[in-house]
Amino acid sequence: MSTAAPRKDPLRKACEEVADGVFVYMSGKLGPNALFVIGPESILLFDTLMTPAMAEDLHTAIRHVSAKPITTVIYSHYHGDHVLGCERFAPPAVVIAHENTRRFLEQIGAYFIPVYASWRRTPEDAAAVRQVRRIVPPVVTFRERLTVYVDDIRVELRHLGPGHSPSDIIALLPEKEVLATGDLLIYQSVSGVRDARTEGWIRRMDELYALAPRVIVPGHGQWTEEKWIITEARDFMAYIWNVCREAHAAGRTVDDVLRALDVAPWRHFHGLNRLHEVVIRNYEELEGRPSKYELAACHQLIVDA
Repeated sequence: MSTAAPRKDPLRKACEEVADGVFVYMSGKLGPNALFVIGPESILLFDTLMTPAMAEDLHTAIRHVSAKPITTVIYSHYHGDHVLGCERFAPPAVVIAHENTRRFLEQIGAYFIPVYASWRRTPEDAAAVRQVRRIVPPVVTFRERLTVYVDDIRVELRHLGPGHSPSDIIALLPEKEVLATGDLLIYQSVSGVRDARTEGWIRRMDELYALAPRVIVPGHGQWTEEKWIITEARDFMAYIWNVCREAHAAGRTVDDVLRALDVAPWRHFHGLNRLHEVVIRNYEELEGRPSKYELAACHQLIVDA
């Protein structure tokens, strides 16, 4: 097994072996990650990235390592940056996900193409998203737990509960000491919160910490062997949630919260310019309001994309 030192560049684009036959593909610049597991006869893929171009790069990286068939694809959750690349792999691969992933993709999956094209970071990203021709829903779904095998390699899929989205699942490879978290964990960055269930998400972080083996593969950013990144992310989320909860109870506004926040302990995080999104979503939750994607699913349109 060969491993690259994960400290050298947290934003690197690379494909690295993190355990025997287990590879992490990092799309770079905090783009989405994929993980693939090579068994004696076949390959399992966890997440498929965001665009046909990214999926093709991922496929090329896999083929540099193995010519075995990719028979199984798992979605960590239904957000477009993790599923829009799947048309490159399925069929013939069988797609597995949480039952809520299928429900949301059936309802609003097609809208991810214009929405993601509208707010990607570069014109090139936007153009690439527009090349998506087909949304691939899972054909196998589950509610809480499912064990799948890459030939003789066990992969335990678990839905711990709502967090980053209502459909998050993690993949634990006990014999390989690898945990893929999906977007329940982002490496030292402000996470997307459009679908967040923040109180539950904080509990999910505690559960991730308890489960974490040697290697942790977040949904974005570098893989790591340092469990403290989970605690760091959890404390960041809990701090903002508690400030919002107290301010909301006292009748203060979102702007009041933003002026009061002291995020100096996390000043190294990427995306701090998106703190307003976190506070707004926290207030929506405290007021019992649905997320934008829930509204979209109800009304078959994207609200305030």
